[in-house]
Amino acid sequence: MKTIFTLFPEMLNLNGDSANSFVLQKNFEWMGEQAQTVSVATESQLLELLRLVKSSETGIFVTIGHGSAAAMQALAAHDALIRDLLEAIIESKTPAIVVGSALKWANVNAGSKSDRRSEFVVATSSAEDWPSNALGYLNSDLELPPVSVESNAILTLLHGPFFAKNPSWVERVVRLMGAENSSSESKEVADGFVEEIWRLEANH
Repeated sequence: MKTIFTLFPEMLNLNGDSANSFVLQKNFEWMGEQAQTVSVATESQLLELLRLVKSSETGIFVTIGHGSAAAMQALAAHDALIRDLLEAIIESKTPAIVVGSALKWANVNAGSKSDRRSEFVVATSSAEDWPSNALGYLNSDLELPPVSVESNAILTLLHGPFFAKNPSWVERVVRLMGAENSSSESKEVADGFVEEIWRLEANH
């Protein structure tokens, strides 16, 4: 059983980023693999997830989506624990995706804020063994790369959700979680939609 943990899905879902977990789960199901999505929304659940990550548990993935300013303020009491979790994710090479405002917990250097960019972009990535580009909607004033990879954690400013528009990144995660990619009729239909989305948005 593959387990996809989603942190505070009701609060860290401003641009539908929690749906990255759903997309990943559906890809496993299309392959005939059992997968479940588990909400992490209390301190005790955070501590249990931290324990699993530190033990280098295999077959798990963590989604941390983008939240509004109010949501981030409401979660401030968990800041230290979420930072510890992300540090453990990076050290253990646990696959994860961290989106938008959640990057503050990843100890990235955002530099000074710039004018807000609100546009569809095809961002490049130089991360070894990962896809070289990604499509998404950039709506941020942070001075950060739209997508990068730290260990096996995808750090991105792109919404979409990210996995829905970038199946090659999903395929990389699937391999990291110990499964072999395989095709199915459902996946082929989904990939057809993705091709059309790229055609429309990549040249927007």
